[in-house]
Amino acid sequence: MEIIKDTNRPVRRAALSAIATLALLVGFAPNATATATAKRTPTVNATLIEYKVKLKPATVSAPAGKVKLVAKNKGTMTHEVIVVRAADAAALPVDGEGSVIEDEVDEEKPKIESESHSGGDHKDHFSVKAGKTKSAVFDLTPGTYVVFCNVNQDVGNTKISHFKQGQNAVLTVK
Repeated sequence: MEIIKDTNRPVRRAALSAIATLALLVGFAPNATATATAKRTPTVNATLIEYKVKLKPATVSAPAGKVKLVAKNKGTMTHEVIVVRAADAAALPVDGEGSVIEDEVDEEKPKIESESHSGGDHKDHFSVKAGKTKSAVFDLTPGTYVVFCNVNQDVGNTKISHFKQGQNAVLTVK
């Protein structure tokens, strides 16, 4: 019996190994769509309590583009979340009660791209009931923004402006 030696065996083994490696690389390599989908929207967390907006961390900056604002209301009443492009809270126009005159800053309000709730709210701000959490995605350009509550609360014969009481914080977008 004559034994025939296969001299091409090492070449075939190397070729099969290369094909298997290539198949793994092609099958598992990230593509542009998967990478873009996996990219997360930056999130800014805000805690709302009577007369305060606390952003985490205290000095917040976010990259330009879509930014998700998550607002948790730890207060005892409904609060608004309004975002306006302004140098600081003192730069915003206020009425006699100390509330921001929203008609005068409409052009500086970024529109909500998407939100975690439906119905009843405007396309440039939202309300959060006591004990609840809501979020919205804003498309922000570089600059400074003020995040505030513009609720006027009736206490006896007096209206208390949450904004005037200091319910605002500054967000920097780079």
